Amino acid sequence: MLTTKQIEELHHDGRDRLVADISGLFLRIRPSGKSWAFLYTHPTSGKQVRISFGTYPKVQPTTARQLARDAFQLIAIGKDPQSEKLEKRQAARLRDLTNFEQVARDWHKHATATHEWTAGYSHRVLRMMELHAFPRLGKLPIGLITTTDVLDTLQAVSSSGTRETAIRLRESIQRTYRHAVTRNVLLPAENFMAKGVADFTLPTPRVKHMAAILDPVKLGRLLRDLDAYRGSAITRAALQLMPLIFQRPGQVRQMLWEQLDLAAAVWRCPGIQVKQTKVRRAQGGGADHIVPLPYQAVEILKDLQNISHPTPAALTEQRFLAAME
Repeated sequence: MLTTKQIEELHHDGRDRLVADISGLFLRIRPSGKSWAFLYTHPTSGKQVRISFGTYPKVQPTTARQLARDAFQLIAIGKDPQSEKLEKRQAARLRDLTNFEQVARDWHKHATATHEWTAGYSHRVLRMMELHAFPRLGKLPIGLITTTDVLDTLQAVSSSGTRETAIRLRESIQRTYRHAVTRNVLLPAENFMAKGVADFTLPTPRVKHMAAILDPVKLGRLLRDLDAYRGSAITRAALQLMPLIFQRPGQVRQMLWEQLDLAAAVWRCPGIQVKQTKVRRAQGGGADHIVPLPYQAVEILKDLQNISHPTPAALTEQRFLAAME
């Protein structure tokens, strides 16, 4: 058994070494310092195993010796001290996962590491939880959260006009609860977010239509007003094209002569110009968007050729460009 004086006098001599203390317990001497090591024979495999009891002087000799005696008691009843140590560490970590936010962040970290999520998607999922779930549920012990708590959280998001966000939030909460069961934080029977256990159907929001002219008489008046417009020829042509080809203003603004086949009455709009997700755009866009041109649109574009054909863009009048921004 080493004395404190002997331990203090031990120094690294150019090689790592183990200095015996009591049975199975050694003081490991390394350039980085001294630490306690316990060597034993695995109770089932028969292999030699070494585990650490911490560094000296943080762990004093009396503590290290007691840990060694405890380990021998486990070996005597057929248990592996290393496995027991890991299980206790895991149990302690799981006890810390008491509230919803801690479990949710642990799920997010695990999902980010194991799923093929982009960094942007991972950030959006966590940000959604931070904005909509954690303020209401974050500090509550996950085992004490009720179906009413979750439903109120989801309905608060849905009623604000972002039902799609509420649906994605519901899915993330469900996955958080499944993760809690996997981590033994909750029992399977406590997972009320499992499908079929509770009804988390979100109310269908009242549809709010975009402003539109539905009266045929008023629509006819609008079309006649467009034809009677006496401003720039290019502006008038653009206004006349819009109700004929039903494309977004920004898309029409980018129309190029090289994309137009007036003989075939077709506009081939590159996929990169069409409205799409950021991921799709980053991948180069989809297939070309084929827009059939009615004969009225073809005639309007033919008239434009004398005005703007020398330039790549079919619609180049500056006031029109500003208006379409």
